[in-house]
Amino acid sequence: MLGQPGDQGVIIQAQQANIKNYTLKVDQAAIRRTVEAGSKLIIDLPLARLELDRSRLEGLKGDLELTIRATNASERTAEQELARTAGGEALGGGDGVSITSNLPATSWSTAIPTRVVVPSGIRSSDITAVVLRAPDGSSWTTVPWKLDGTQVNVQLTGEGQLFFVHSKGEFRDVRAGYWAQESIQDAASKLFVLGKGDGRFDPGSQITRAEYPTILLRVAGWMNKDASSSYTDVQTNQWFNRSVSIASEMGIVNGMADGSYQPQASLTRAEAMTMVGRLLASMNLGAELSDDEVNTILSGFADEADIPQWARRPVALSVKSGIITGDNNQVKPTEVLTRAQAAAIAIRLDRLITDY
Repeated sequence: MLGQPGDQGVIIQAQQANIKNYTLKVDQAAIRRTVEAGSKLIIDLPLARLELDRSRLEGLKGDLELTIRATNASERTAEQELARTAGGEALGGGDGVSITSNLPATSWSTAIPTRVVVPSGIRSSDITAVVLRAPDGSSWTTVPWKLDGTQVNVQLTGEGQLFFVHSKGEFRDVRAGYWAQESIQDAASKLFVLGKGDGRFDPGSQITRAEYPTILLRVAGWMNKDASSSYTDVQTNQWFNRSVSIASEMGIVNGMADGSYQPQASLTRAEAMTMVGRLLASMNLGAELSDDEVNTILSGFADEADIPQWARRPVALSVKSGIITGDNNQVKPTEVLTRAQAAAIAIRLDRLITDY
């Protein structure tokens, strides 16, 4: 039923809670009135609730068409295999919700606030990751989420099937008491970082320029974007093509002067912090920093002089946001980033995004 604009917005609710699958159409005139009133359109159905503000609806041509339904058998099978490949288990055999629409690509430039009901066969406490699989199965990403009783608040970054995963995130080469043990376990259980095979994480090895943007994009929920790049050493059939291309289009990474990207090269902590700062800026997380604020933040570190000029602002933003904490009053910008450090950054970034 379509209501009138109010404090919350225009709300479409299901009148029969026992009906789970819905395909609905909202005519163009109603959409136009909602936009002109500056209201939200709230779709509140048994399986999911979406909030579409004015910016999501302005680019829509014609009626809004939206389908929210339970995942089907073939989707659940694909989800189980995806979870196994990532080192986890699809809870409830892949039970979840499929959300598709005719919203334009511009509507997904930022995440849509969504609330999803946890299927009855899944214990909420078992969930360590919420995964969004593209409608055609061509991509997947974890999405930021927060448990709220028997529901999950999700930052939805695209269409597809949302399902729930459990992963232990344990590795035989990450011993108890290791400084990053908890961060590694958390980041792996959330599927931000994956192991190296044979039960190993290899925490002290250097993270590569291909791996790091992949981690950041999974944390942010943007590994499902379509993108392309023209780097001479990034081919379409390589596993990192999608993440490098997305990160490049979002302005998170840059290539080299010769047109290459050097995906297998290690990266310094300054480069890693710069990528984090650029991601935060692209997601509008945190205020713009003035030159004085940048100087004040960085002056607290003994090795401030080692921070390259091009990295100062994003490094300062990373520090102010709590993503980078420093070590013995140093940020160590010239040192290479390890997989353990990348896991710790991923967890801090996840907390910032989900709490924002």
